[in-house]
Amino acid sequence: MTLLKIEEVTKTFGGLVAVNAVSLQITEGDILGLIGPNGAGKTTLFNVISGNYKPDAGHIHFDGKDIGSCMPHEVTQRGLTRTFQIVKPFAGLSVVDNVMVGAFLKAPRVTDAEKLAREVIDFVGLNRYADQPAQNLTTAGRKRLELARAMATQAKLLLLDEVMAGLTPTESVQIVKLIQQIRERGITLLVIEHVMEAIMTLSDRIAVLHHGELIAVGEPGEIAKDSKVIQAYLGEEFSLA
Repeated sequence: MTLLKIEEVTKTFGGLVAVNAVSLQITEGDILGLIGPNGAGKTTLFNVISGNYKPDAGHIHFDGKDIGSCMPHEVTQRGLTRTFQIVKPFAGLSVVDNVMVGAFLKAPRVTDAEKLAREVIDFVGLNRYADQPAQNLTTAGRKRLELARAMATQAKLLLLDEVMAGLTPTESVQIVKLIQQIRERGITLLVIEHVMEAIMTLSDRIAVLHHGELIAVGEPGEIAKDSKVIQAYLGEEFSLA
């Protein structure tokens, strides 16, 4: 079943075409990687999908319904939640209180929201920090907190924006395993990432943006050998690896 369908979506800022007639589909239960150079339009596309920007053209259907005109909170209520590349927790609040912010979407009672938050915190490996201020977390811990807060909304589809940025190789491997476990829970994922080893390992398919245009979509092995992708982003060194 197609969970997310993007049809000819375009977003411009003045004379700059940030996303140009992009069409993509994500099947329920899959992990779709989204890669491309800095400035390719990846985060802009996330902002359009999640309702932060309205598309200038095209359509976005999620779970069979058009969400192109929805506000961000309406998109989240429908079951599509995103994380952000620059993590900004509520630093003075505890980890559990941060995650409860997401949990309140589907669990309006405080007791229910806290129960859900603590379950998700345990799942992402932050149980020992649950009652500590979020400002005490390391970069890796804050990334896990961002994942927990998004998961607490009980989303069907998660959009992850460079969740491995700033992590050590060991921490990145651990996040890859966590994302795989999230998928095992039946959650579909669209993942922006620059760590090629990670995105090649995680993804069922990979989409490549360059100058706002979709230049390739395919399985990781196909993308790694695509001459357009090698020239635009991966480089010859990657093709010879």
